[in-house]
Amino acid sequence: DVSNIHGWLSKSIADVEHRLAALVTELLFGHPERLAVLEELAYEVGRDQAAPADAGAGELFQYLTTHLVDGMPCDGVNMMRDQTAETFRWDKTADVHSHYWTEVEGSPAVYQALRSRFVAGILSSTDYEVSTADGISFVLQKV
Repeated sequence: DVSNIHGWLSKSIADVEHRLAALVTELLFGHPERLAVLEELAYEVGRDQAAPADAGAGELFQYLTTHLVDGMPCDGVNMMRDQTAETFRWDKTADVHSHYWTEVEGSPAVYQALRSRFVAGILSSTDYEVSTADGISFVLQKV
């Protein structure tokens, strides 16, 4: 529907998120040991799309946001707190992923684990890593 691009995109994202949650939940049902294999695959997929090795913190944050979907841009899910040459801090204002996992009786923690490994793969060619203590405030910094 070219007259409702936003609605079409939102619906498409929701469909993909729901299918991912259902597939992974089904793969892990009765086989929690498979999570390690899925995490390694997530890392490899991220590594295949690795960020430029010479990118700075701000550039890397932008690179991550082009490879991750956290709602629509107008949702303002990732809000920058501050930035230096070697550090980028932001807060997540909403959890836009967990409900897909709980709807299929899966674990949002599985999504976060896979996402974390995917991000580590993307950053594998750099001297940067992302950390969070609470899943709300994040720091991308040189290590």
